[in-house]
Formats: sequence, structure tokens, C-alpha cells
Amino acid sequence: MLSELNISFSLIGLSETKFKIDKSPLVNVDLLCYTLISEPSLSNADGVAFYIKSDLQFITRTDLTKSKQEFEALWIEIIFKGQPNLVCGVLYRHPNENLESL
Repeated sequence: MLSELNISFSLIGLSETKFKIDKSPLVNVDLLCYTLISEPSLSNADGVAFYIKSDLQFITRTDLTKSKQEFEALWIEIIFKGQPNLVCGVLYRHPNENLESL
């Protein structure tokens, strides 16, 4: 689908990746010219990820990134020379979890 667009996205955020902790994906999930980082799920579904354009400098914000039974959150900081950095996050809250417990 991306190859049919005339747009090159700098950042693609995904939820419900089904990436599980301690297990590799069963298929190749690499995209040409992108770096993939993810926060896998503790369950058999869910999980979040970013595809980041390879020419962008970034750091994973491990101080904000979490994987819990109730949700997954992945945060990065894109580094720009001479400009303020940009903090981006992708989050997924499990639909059956109680908001009061968060």
C-alpha cells in the first residue's frame, strides 16, 4: 500500500501489532528505508510500534515507554539540529481494562 502512494511518511505509528514479548514475528515486518521499533504486548494481541524513516535521528524514551497488562505505550524523541526535538508516542489501551486502575 505504501509503494502506491506518492507520499513518504517520516513516521508511522501502529497499534495492535500482535508482537509478543520474547517472541519474534512469524513474518518479515521490515519496510525498506525505515527502522522498526516496538513495545510488545504481555498478551497474545495488542502491542505498539513505530516505523521511523531511516534518515531521522531518534532516541527511544525508555522513561515513558511501558508495557503493562492494561496498556502499551511507546515514546520516541526525534532529534533535529538547530530546532527543538519532537516527542512522539503511540499508545494502546486494552478495551476490557478498567480506566480507574490506570
